[in-house]
Amino acid sequence: MENLKYADNISLITTVYNEAGNIEKFLESYYSQDLYADEFLIVDGGSKDGTSDIINNFSGKYPFLRIKLFIDELYNRKNSTSPIALARNFAIKNCKNDIIAVTDAGCTLHRHWFSQIIQPFADETVDVVSGWYEVKPLNRFQEIYCAMFVPKLETIHEDTFLPSSRSIAFRKKCWTAVGGYPVRDAISGEDTKFDINLRNAGFKFRFAPKAVVFWHAPLTLDKAKKQHYSYGFGDGVYRLFLWHYIKRILKTLLPFELIFANNRKEKWILVLYMVAGYIKGYFSVPVRSFLLTVGAEDKSSTNSSMKRERILYIMNESWYWIKQRPHFIAEYLAKESSTYQIPNTKHQILNTKYQILIDVYCEKRYTKLVDNPVPEGVRVNEIFKLPLTNNPVIKQLNRLLLKEVLFRSKFKNASRDYDLVWLSSPKHYEYIKPYIKDNIPVVYDCMDDILEFGGSRVSKKILQGHFDTEKELYLRSNIVFCSSSALRETLVSRYGNKENVIVINNAIHQIPNTEYRIPNTEYQIPNKLSRLFDHPFKKICYIGSISEWFDFDILISALKENPGVMAVIIGPSDVKIPTAERLHYHPPVNHGIVMEIMKKSDALIMPFRVTPLVMAVNPVKLYEYIYAEVPSVSVAYPESEKFEDYVYLYRTHDEFRNYIRRIQESRLPLKQPKGSGVSFALQNTWVQRVQEILFYLKEII
Repeated sequence: MENLKYADNISLITTVYNEAGNIEKFLESYYSQDLYADEFLIVDGGSKDGTSDIINNFSGKYPFLRIKLFIDELYNRKNSTSPIALARNFAIKNCKNDIIAVTDAGCTLHRHWFSQIIQPFADETVDVVSGWYEVKPLNRFQEIYCAMFVPKLETIHEDTFLPSSRSIAFRKKCWTAVGGYPVRDAISGEDTKFDINLRNAGFKFRFAPKAVVFWHAPLTLDKAKKQHYSYGFGDGVYRLFLWHYIKRILKTLLPFELIFANNRKEKWILVLYMVAGYIKGYFSVPVRSFLLTVGAEDKSSTNSSMKRERILYIMNESWYWIKQRPHFIAEYLAKESSTYQIPNTKHQILNTKYQILIDVYCEKRYTKLVDNPVPEGVRVNEIFKLPLTNNPVIKQLNRLLLKEVLFRSKFKNASRDYDLVWLSSPKHYEYIKPYIKDNIPVVYDCMDDILEFGGSRVSKKILQGHFDTEKELYLRSNIVFCSSSALRETLVSRYGNKENVIVINNAIHQIPNTEYRIPNTEYQIPNKLSRLFDHPFKKICYIGSISEWFDFDILISALKENPGVMAVIIGPSDVKIPTAERLHYHPPVNHGIVMEIMKKSDALIMPFRVTPLVMAVNPVKLYEYIYAEVPSVSVAYPESEKFEDYVYLYRTHDEFRNYIRRIQESRLPLKQPKGSGVSFALQNTWVQRVQEILFYLKEII
């Protein structure tokens, strides 16, 4: 072809899976465009119907289309709960240009679609372009369907329109700012949520009504029922349009409007299916995400040389609890493993990459949840349990439910399905051990002295049971990671010395210095909390779990003596928060805004009672405090004394009150020059800790 025209700074992406019936028509519609993208990335989720062969043949015949095909079975429903979002994110991450156009291979493109979808970017203030889609009915049912559910162009309002990813374009910086297409347990709804995130972040939209794609509506009522159920489920998972669905539910139960509608039977049935999907999605796991996009260095196909290992990762806390050590290790194991290289034992050179996929299982929580995002490479599964877990009868029922039903049904093939089992608490070991064969390696990551928690000391029988279970897990484990030296000494003294009992301290979740939170309104500081920081008092702040070890007495005493100081305590609490003047409590917040809150504080505190439980803790709080570079005060004990160059330590009530008085008088400076805290933190990141972990894991998997 002569006089080919390309948009040199723009990439086009789409995703496919078993699209053999339509892919050639789609590619032909791209061939017919009056303008081509600089590159066209297609991600195939491992199609079994010859889709990739059709694409390769077409690309070979027309190389000027600059098609790049990526194939990975991670991006299909069998291996991912959100394959489309993950595949799009992978494609966008690997685009070389700053503007991305997106379409759907289940459509065909109008001849001028690409040129029209990118034309508004001539205005440098435009961030997102909303294209349009139409349906060409092929039968009577599609005509009925379009009349009922396909919007009319004249009804669209540019300021509120949420474009389908059949026809959209945006600047890559916008995609980055909102964290990409959201990854949750649904195969639809991700593009709507993505649009909402873009609008909430304040990006400028422009409507391009001539950027038209032709969508293939369902051909039969049965296909439409499945599709509408999926739409409703996706909206429910993403918590979209709640009041709209409440109205639909009422209309479904009391269908007076539908009685007088044309084609009322079909419309009532499809609304019913959509409502049913919404209810199912809304009450499913709030954020269950899945697998990863293959790294940019492993782009080619399913013939990749990258070795993948799957870990069964059983957490002692919910993923939707405040982020702690187990959350960070899971996240960074998935992230860092794709860049870690295994030394070849014969030649002692780095030559083989591998990647770890994390299947997280955690018990369901019903209160004090935090909407923690689920990173690529991780799938979160909440194990059902009955609420009211402090009730003795419910507690016993949950134990039986976990042991006799849930673990048996989920993990009876654990030795076949997983390459390693990771436990962060002994309490689940008795449930999983019948399903772990001797050849499956086990890792016990011990972050606390479990025998010192109040629940272990209810009775001698319970304490002995916890002791026996932890001892059995300790001896069975191929590697035991301990969060502190004190914890390692405790385990060795209790259960005996053995190889591979290794100290991996806690660390800091590194956030770029200029970006202390995700630029998305979902992660704004709550108004109630923000107003507290508007008070004229000096603000001292604690962010973390609040339990029996928190020393309210010393804090309240210091507040009484220093009327110019206000304390803000943030986090989940299983103890009663005392009422005191200028003592304010706020429930947990998303980890994405923790650093911003710290930086708004005049000082950060860690007022703990020095109990045997605390003595074993390597305080992750202090890593964060030092990184925030805000004056910090902590109780002194051997593990906190390691931070004494950066943190003020107190050993008596008088010392604590003196530090608070100096805060009130603005006489408590940083202990080290500005920048030193960041330098210290950057030597103690989760990236570095997980690299240490990977060094040991390579010996056993």
